[in-house]
Amino acid sequence: MPYVLEKISADDIQKIFRDLSHDDYSKHRLEIRGGHFNNHPDLKWAIDRKSNSYLFKAPTVMMSREYAYYFFYQGSVYHLVIDEPSGPVVYFKDPMDRTSRKQKRLEVALIEAFNLYRIYGNDLDREISFSIGEKT
Repeated sequence: MPYVLEKISADDIQKIFRDLSHDDYSKHRLEIRGGHFNNHPDLKWAIDRKSNSYLFKAPTVMMSREYAYYFFYQGSVYHLVIDEPSGPVVYFKDPMDRTSRKQKRLEVALIEAFNLYRIYGNDLDREISFSIGEKT
């Protein structure tokens, strides 16, 4: 089943917090400053409900020019950033072994989700080609 772009509902928010139950850092970032979902009531996500995989814009770090995202895939949450939206290269915040077969499947799903979500989840008129890079 392909990804679809949907508004995140109250039930979806509860699902996200259940999925992030083992990730205190991500949960805390979603809860601070009044709550990410309360501050962005029209926030959307790219979700593949059959595979329980989704992508959405994460809270930004103060004074950062990076665009932050969470990608939930096969039971794990991945922290991602894009430094420059005009030439979007997606970077994993944590180092990854990009040679494994699992990692290749992860990257294919991630690009599929980003190609639908784009930068903000609402800029569907922009044609953007995403790639995955490595920070050094």
